[in-house]
Amino acid sequence: MSEAAAIALRDKLSLEQLDLDLFRAQNEATLGNRLFGGQVLAQALSAAQQTIEERPCHSLHGYFLRPGKVDIPVIFQVERIRDGKSFSTRRIMGIQNGQAIFSMDASFQVKEAGLHHQMEPQPVPPPEALEDDRLVALRMTDLGPHAAWMTRERPFQIRSVAPIDQAPTAKTSQAVWIRFSAPILNTTTQQQLLAYASDM
Repeated sequence: MSEAAAIALRDKLSLEQLDLDLFRAQNEATLGNRLFGGQVLAQALSAAQQTIEERPCHSLHGYFLRPGKVDIPVIFQVERIRDGKSFSTRRIMGIQNGQAIFSMDASFQVKEAGLHHQMEPQPVPPPEALEDDRLVALRMTDLGPHAAWMTRERPFQIRSVAPIDQAPTAKTSQAVWIRFSAPILNTTTQQQLLAYASDM
């Protein structure tokens, strides 16, 4: 795991404010010329969070409209749809070259007790019993043209329950443990990192 890669990602999620509700993001290098969707999602959330105080995001819906390009900064425009007593709603547009590449609606709520909607997780081995995916990839000899990408330093430690060096099964779900490789400073950063990781 790489604390330097983690800090670099954390810095990419801190946006430059250009004007009221208008922000510019920097892109991370990817495999090819397209933006990583998790980065765009996390940065859109970061932009919205900068227009709200003391209300964590409890729901968001994002739509990838066009492929984003790595060599062009994304401009995020936030529209303040509503600020109520308990809820705030934001619409965020990600723009490159004057065209929308991403759209997101997000809802934020004052912290308060309420119903919990969470499924019980399936039993899996603890992370201590599993090997980091990067270390597994470093031992593999058949990674082809993506070897450097698969073995790069990553901002997250990822431990797959089904090791990546085993033949894939027909199963459509997977279980992994993930852990950010640097200190998480606050809840807003934690939510951004979860948004980023949702597309890994």
